[in-house]
Amino acid sequence: MANQANSVKPYAQDEKPKVFKLSNDRTNAGSAQHSAANLLDFLSPVSQFPAPASQFPAPASQQRLQVGRKNSPGQRVELKPYHSLMDWIRLGNTGEDLTGVGGKVLDVTPDELAKHCSETDAWMCLKGKVYNVTQYLDFHPGGIDEIMRGAGQDATSLFNEVHRWVNYESMLKKCMVGKMVGSPLNKAQSRLLQLRRESASSQSTSSLNSATSSLGAALKDLQTLSTFKPRFDWFQTNDDVTVVIYTKWPEMRHEHVIIDKEGLCFSARLFVQNFTYQVHLELDDKVLDKYVVKVEKNGKVGITLTKETPNRIWIDVGLPLANNMTWEETSTKDLVYRDCKLLSKLEVTHDTKLFMFALPAGCRMCIPIGHHVYVKSSIMGTDVTRPYTAVLPALKPELQDSRMTDGKVLFLMVKVYSSGILTPVIDRLQIGDLFPVSSPEGSFQASLLDACTHLVMFVAGTGFTPTVRLIYHTLVEEFKQERRVTLVFFNKTEEDVLWQEELAELSEQSKGMFVVHHVLSQPGKQWEGMQGRISLELVNKCVPLIGKDGQYLVCVCGPTLFTALAVNILKELDYNQDLHIFT
Repeated sequence: MANQANSVKPYAQDEKPKVFKLSNDRTNAGSAQHSAANLLDFLSPVSQFPAPASQFPAPASQQRLQVGRKNSPGQRVELKPYHSLMDWIRLGNTGEDLTGVGGKVLDVTPDELAKHCSETDAWMCLKGKVYNVTQYLDFHPGGIDEIMRGAGQDATSLFNEVHRWVNYESMLKKCMVGKMVGSPLNKAQSRLLQLRRESASSQSTSSLNSATSSLGAALKDLQTLSTFKPRFDWFQTNDDVTVVIYTKWPEMRHEHVIIDKEGLCFSARLFVQNFTYQVHLELDDKVLDKYVVKVEKNGKVGITLTKETPNRIWIDVGLPLANNMTWEETSTKDLVYRDCKLLSKLEVTHDTKLFMFALPAGCRMCIPIGHHVYVKSSIMGTDVTRPYTAVLPALKPELQDSRMTDGKVLFLMVKVYSSGILTPVIDRLQIGDLFPVSSPEGSFQASLLDACTHLVMFVAGTGFTPTVRLIYHTLVEEFKQERRVTLVFFNKTEEDVLWQEELAELSEQSKGMFVVHHVLSQPGKQWEGMQGRISLELVNKCVPLIGKDGQYLVCVCGPTLFTALAVNILKELDYNQDLHIFT
């Protein structure tokens, strides 16, 4: 990439930044960013573990890692001073030409696009539009190497793999060169072309065989649709209409179904593994905003709608609308945002609050355990998006809200940073205000708990939020399973601990099945509990037989460096059972 000193400068040499040296919002879906100083509060000395490899920013979904895996989506690189998101927004508002073509809108051919593939001249195609990302390289949270993977080609699939939730059109609108004319090479096609060239130039049989094998893998990358497609049917009684979808997915759950209805327009989206199936109809008659969703073990889904006019016999379930019966990879589809109304805002700690949002009328959206949603707001003309894990109103059964079970409300726990980009906007919301919230995403499967006899969680700060529903589900909803649960909870001070009293009460009621270890890096004089940062010695002390006396599931959530160290410690302990990293 061109050195910033030789291209567009975010500041004049004698200008001092006014609002831009901001700490990143910590997203409690697990991407959990802290300032460098705060990160050290959770860690042993940095020299004890290697710096994480460059990765794309927070991905479209949480990623499950294998022990010892070197790269984990969600890891970020340290950016140069004054290269934050706010700095990029400001640079785009200076009036400087970031397109490199004088602001003209060009028709770009595949051959022309392929020429712009260096760090000093990088173009990429996203959904038919071409952007000059040269100036953006140094601002990319995942580092230059990662974004360069898409240079000179169609980067849409690569983008969708890791962060389709980002509004790239808003982020890169000042960089748009033009539109594609013809079909650019995508990631897999580029790989095929490269391997063919290697095969043609190689005289070695082993090289040719290796290239042939790689070509086969690349061809699989091009296969975007499964051979199986769900189907749906319907039946009715005097009072109800039931839409039946046959997914054949044994892990299908009612939370994987999202319903939207406005007037006669009815939409049901089913998230089946990595695909989305949609039923989109103009119903034959009106139904109430009351739905019953039942899922059988074979993946059969029944959605029962209550007729507004009982005893009226429908001639048909309705007329098909756009995208009815579509079966597409979820990563290729844009996130759907709904304007949700703020119903309540409660203090949890001195800097963390619990927000309850109501979904729009006619919507039913239950968030799967361990999954997150995205919220967004326009900051200086650019959409800023952050993920937050859906939590519960409390850990006590008597304080649960039935509207959450019905998919009518959701709860988000947000740590507010006074110098953050998005969290002050959330904090300023008033009761009754509308705020866009996306459909849920995530890779955690509740079926991981089925064979688990020991659930162990290492969390730091608001990295606690993905474990809230795991804890409640295991100890309250499935209390007969007799699954042992251990939470090792790292915080800076006792005032930072989320739901400390509720955790203590739940632990006491569990009769030894739930053990909580609070670890503080800056404890007060009255603190009698554990102190320090995550280390091999501390893990051995809290979970001495980890992976050795049953079937374990270990979950980790916290800042990137905390997560990296936790994974390295598990490697040292030769842990080789289930591990899920919330990123």
